Amino acid sequence: MLKLNFFLTGLAFLFSINVFAKNTPAVSTVLDQSPIKTDEKFLIELFNYEEYVYSQSKKTEIGDQLELKTRFRYQFSDKGWASFGFTTIPEENRFDNKTSEFELRSGYSYDAFTAQVDLTLNTSDSDGGITFGPDVDSENSFLRYQMTDKLRLTFFPFNFNGEVGVEFNTNDVTRIFFVDDAPSVINVTPNDEDRIVMKTIPGFELSYNDFDDDGNGLSLYGGLGTATYLYPNDPNFDITQTAAALSWSRNEDIGYKFGALLRKDNSFTSFQYVGHTEDAETGALLKSAASFYSLNRLGKFMLEFETTATEAGSQPYRLSRSDNWFETGDPIGADALQRVYKDRNGDLQNWVGEWGVAASLKLGVAKQGYTPYLSYKYQDENFIFRERESAHRLRTNNESESHGGLHRLGFGAYLYKGNFIINPRFEYLLAENDVFSDRNDVTQERIISGFKDQDFLLFINVAYFFDKRTGPRTFRL
Repeated sequence: MLKLNFFLTGLAFLFSINVFAKNTPAVSTVLDQSPIKTDEKFLIELFNYEEYVYSQSKKTEIGDQLELKTRFRYQFSDKGWASFGFTTIPEENRFDNKTSEFELRSGYSYDAFTAQVDLTLNTSDSDGGITFGPDVDSENSFLRYQMTDKLRLTFFPFNFNGEVGVEFNTNDVTRIFFVDDAPSVINVTPNDEDRIVMKTIPGFELSYNDFDDDGNGLSLYGGLGTATYLYPNDPNFDITQTAAALSWSRNEDIGYKFGALLRKDNSFTSFQYVGHTEDAETGALLKSAASFYSLNRLGKFMLEFETTATEAGSQPYRLSRSDNWFETGDPIGADALQRVYKDRNGDLQNWVGEWGVAASLKLGVAKQGYTPYLSYKYQDENFIFRERESAHRLRTNNESESHGGLHRLGFGAYLYKGNFIINPRFEYLLAENDVFSDRNDVTQERIISGFKDQDFLLFINVAYFFDKRTGPRTFRL
């Protein structure tokens, strides 16, 4: 409760800041799914490269954690378009590279309607083959109806976009899991037909948008969706203790979200909240999350602030990164029935079911073509998000505790050249507990490996956006 009060107090304080300035168009921190308005037939729509270059704990990391997204666009006419892209995110699955995939989008606008479909070509499917079809967890497949000049309704058939956060991006809060095919016994080693299905919640979003020709104005939105999943009928069923499930039922998980975005000449402010109702039965990593983000220009100074809070799921499934099944071996420990996040003693990890809070502050000086900055970030012991510094990933050798509270002090610069943005940065990390691996004391058994409470890292991001106003994390207005 204390952490939640801290988070809400921070929101109230930041909403009271009001910056007045002129002649600088504001920027969104999230890529819009709307069609780009351009007279060019063929263009590079997006290029984004991120990589950990070097760290004290792991030394050179080039090639190990590279994240790459690129997309080329062809405009058939004023109404129709298509784009072809490639993406790889090794942090989600670096072992069989299943997240390296090609992406094909196509859309069409007619009067008040806009439709777009997002398709995926996966060249490394689980059986070694090639698959092509809809991207079933993408928010970029949608049907949109412009009801009035300011009011629009969007239907997302796969994912109504359950992410929050910019520096502390959560990935989809409404990402759920269930055991497919209703087996009578949930085995430690899956049968050929057994697998864990992942899905995101589809739904509707209603938004009110009031912007002027310079892109300044207000946007309000709310969304609601539902997804079906399988779960045993036994009211005493516990996925960590029970193997038998004689009968199953189809249950529903309801997702919801709301938020606001305000653009002024020299400020950009947004608030996001996402949650869903059945975190325990769906093995979700998160039950809900909220984030407040503010970017302001004060003369020559750029000030960015973000605070994000997460409520962890009460039975988060710990899944294999190379199989569609539960993780049953090391590093979980000897008990093969520990299918949720537990430590080596068999106890739930301390972040499970808890609220966590993180905050980020960045101060820069706007120069011609570049902006150097200083940054400070803090994550408490229960904060969960998509990066490797999350409390469910950065843990002690027996996994009984997270970092215990993580301080991150850094400096860097944003270099601007046309539509290109280059962001090298350095960060020093200090944890309350020993969670960073000792590069000189690595063993096969995590429990006897060496760990330290300090680390540093070098990181680089190179990005290109056709529309400069839609680029995330550009630190400019």
